[in-house]
Amino acid sequence: MSIVRTFLVIAILPLWLATFLPSEVRSQGADGGRNLSAVDAEKLDSHIRNLREKFPTAPGMAVAIVKDDRIVFSKGYGYRNLDRGLPVNAQTQFYIASGTKVFTAATAKILAENGKIDLDVPISTYLPGLKLKAPLSEEQISLRDLLTHRGGLRSNGLGFRTSFSGQYDKDILIENLSKYGYATSPAYRYTNLGYIVTGLALEEATGKSWKDLAQSLIFEPIGMRNTSSYASKATASGNFALPYGYEDGGFVELPYKDDKTMHAAGGTVSSAEDLANWLIVMMNAGKYKGEQVFSPRVVRELISPQINQDRTFYTYRRYAAGLGWNLATYKGEEFIHSFGTFAGFRPHTSFMPEHKIGVVVLVNESVESFFLPDLVANEIYDYLLGKRDLSIEGNPAIDDYLRRTEQRRSDSNTSDSETGQPASIKQPSFPLSNYVGVYSNDEFGEIEITLRDNSLFAGIGSHSSKLTHLTGDSFAVDFLVLSPTTWTFESTEREGVTALIEGQDKFLKVAGR
Repeated sequence: MSIVRTFLVIAILPLWLATFLPSEVRSQGADGGRNLSAVDAEKLDSHIRNLREKFPTAPGMAVAIVKDDRIVFSKGYGYRNLDRGLPVNAQTQFYIASGTKVFTAATAKILAENGKIDLDVPISTYLPGLKLKAPLSEEQISLRDLLTHRGGLRSNGLGFRTSFSGQYDKDILIENLSKYGYATSPAYRYTNLGYIVTGLALEEATGKSWKDLAQSLIFEPIGMRNTSSYASKATASGNFALPYGYEDGGFVELPYKDDKTMHAAGGTVSSAEDLANWLIVMMNAGKYKGEQVFSPRVVRELISPQINQDRTFYTYRRYAAGLGWNLATYKGEEFIHSFGTFAGFRPHTSFMPEHKIGVVVLVNESVESFFLPDLVANEIYDYLLGKRDLSIEGNPAIDDYLRRTEQRRSDSNTSDSETGQPASIKQPSFPLSNYVGVYSNDEFGEIEITLRDNSLFAGIGSHSSKLTHLTGDSFAVDFLVLSPTTWTFESTEREGVTALIEGQDKFLKVAGR
């Protein structure tokens, strides 16, 4: 798979109490379902530990549980930084990837409620410089269309620049979308693009970035002190989880996000406790600590069906989408959720409105642990609703998880074997120094090839990967320990190396660079 397309697929997850239990386990009584006594908290804690022991594929995990209007359990497990041995706690900041969408949508809805924007007017109202190619029209797509994944608009370059390379400004994004945006079905089709464009529109309408709007309209009113849309603030806090990849029974540290790649579809860091507080607001019609922080109309529209969908994710049957939220059922129960994934992170945030129970599970590994947060959450829901006691042995959910893991590994091994090294190996056409330089593509931006220790390396934004020679002028590259792909350099006898072919895209070598 093209590394550009691979990147796009990846992009497509403090409250104080009077009584503290050891190791940051917190527990209070709750009405309905099971009563979360201290014994229950210990039982939950023990079960989560057993799950982590059986599936040791993520260095760290944070879990929080909400019942009614209180956090009844919050705890960290494992490590946020393996090299330094720093533990995870309930305040540790994890990158939540597409979990950002609920905050972008909420920001837009709050602004609409306050009369600052209108979700149902054409996007040309806020982005007059945008001129889409037919059959697309900036006069026929609204912010609501974009927020509900029905805009019928796609752009590979826009997602790549905002998620990975960071090579953009507002004008570049508008120009890129105008030149390379293309039409798809106006039926539900999940994409980051709608939220990225919404972020641009919010900035044009208010003069403030979507990041600062989310901070002032959502994070501050709820007291989400460990939540931000700036990666730099997370790293400055000291209590943030690094991303890891699980490889050969160990962990490889992956590149962390930077501020330029924190976009409106996937640009937020948060903690288990902060996200639990957010769930309290969602489950209580905009109230937090007895105060009405958001209008009930805002919350109602965020979690009401806006467009139908019909697909299954893990054990959840998704039947509709709200604004930022997926609406689904789990074992017959209404299940509203927001997930995400990015190299090294996999967040789970969900709640059951009928029972007013919510669960947050965050991990800092995203491939081997892809469904692990969902498994942990399901175990918690089943237990709290009295559907099943906590156990590892004889647990059908555990057996199903093992089956899915084995299938994923089998699929991965098949894919890897298809990109294996050719039997007949030809040497590169030129000395490795001849391949060094900057390669540019108008849609996607630049890739820089450097030479270190007699090996070529490719750099895209803050991401770097070694090129492994295959044959001739073809090299394997594997960004973020996710999906190896093949790059081939083009050359002529007169000019030498002239271009890099990446999937279906050509990057031309820039003279003098």
